Amino acid sequence: MRGWMVASLVLALAAPASAAPAPGGVKDEPPPIPQDVTVVAPKPVKVTGTYPADGASVPGGTVIIRISFDQNMSADSWSYTRSDKGKFPNCLTKPRLLPDRRSFVLLCSLDLNTAYAFDVNASPTFETVGGRKAPAVPVSFRTSGDINIGLHQALDSAGLQDADDPIMNEVSTPGAIRSPPPEPAADSPTGG
Repeated sequence: MRGWMVASLVLALAAPASAAPAPGGVKDEPPPIPQDVTVVAPKPVKVTGTYPADGASVPGGTVIIRISFDQNMSADSWSYTRSDKGKFPNCLTKPRLLPDRRSFVLLCSLDLNTAYAFDVNASPTFETVGGRKAPAVPVSFRTSGDINIGLHQALDSAGLQDADDPIMNEVSTPGAIRSPPPEPAADSPTGG
């Protein structure tokens, strides 16, 4: 029996060190190197719609231009520029990103019976919250002899709700415009 124990001990000592598990029962081996690695590229940003739609005829007067994307967008990253295919709309300077985080709205005043055109993101600046740039999209449309009177009618025409007011910001309420306090006149006392 003693010979059997000696043979077992000799075999155990002769076995390769990597075959024996490390303390705690875990083998001390490097992880296998993957042979195939698949990298999934981010989905490209797409414009899903505009109001007015490219080629559409809409009432003039107060109009809200809406640009919608298929991904969440960054509120401070936007661009619309002149096009040589029509008159540039007379709009507020900065569009508002709606709470859906995918649609920008811009308040404009349009003449009747006029061809308008602009390029969305020609710069390009519209981008997702992840920093992916949106494609450039040209938009051209005509105004009819009909007229939108007031903001509510413009919202209805664009398929928007009162909460989608294009001049609302994060700290105001629908329909409110936040203005800075007036500067004191140069010859007036400032108090203090």
